[in-house]
Amino acid sequence: MTHILILVLTMWIIIFAWQPLNFWFLMTLAQLILISITIYLRGIPLKITTRNLALGSISATILYGVFYLGNILIQYLPFLTDQVTELYSLGDQISATLAILLILIIGSGEEIFWRRLIQDHYSAKYSPVKALYLTTILYSSIHLVSGNPMLILAALTAGLFWGYLYLRYQDLTLNIISHVIWDLLIFLILPLY
Repeated sequence: MTHILILVLTMWIIIFAWQPLNFWFLMTLAQLILISITIYLRGIPLKITTRNLALGSISATILYGVFYLGNILIQYLPFLTDQVTELYSLGDQISATLAILLILIIGSGEEIFWRRLIQDHYSAKYSPVKALYLTTILYSSIHLVSGNPMLILAALTAGLFWGYLYLRYQDLTLNIISHVIWDLLIFLILPLY
């Protein structure tokens, strides 16, 4: 597992620090690689049900609410608003149509990789709760290369939320639905900036 995490870190350095190509193209390519690795090593059991559609939608809305409240708090800390603006400026690089396609791959890819491969791997080695915390720490830590404390905090918050959701329901499809809907809300439908 260490060699896969080193690959992820390397890809995130390329995506956030070096950025030789468009951010969204690089992120999509990275997620396609991680999806492929996960399918090869673990497979991805997906099944859409009314239950996981409903829970995915509700959980995405709850997480959006958490970020909405966080955004209100950030307004009182003006030195942080530039970092949020920097995150949203990435959206200026692509059209809305392309963004939807990329978000679908990126959101799905993150859940497939971080829940199905990483969190499940550590759940088999340690307790499920310890796996949740370890996966959340790893997920937020790779975002250190962005140099953006708000992105790191967002990754920590969302990673803990989705990690708990996966721990609670053990439903990868639910997590994917939640992540994709949240991405669409936060970046396209009701952006906070």
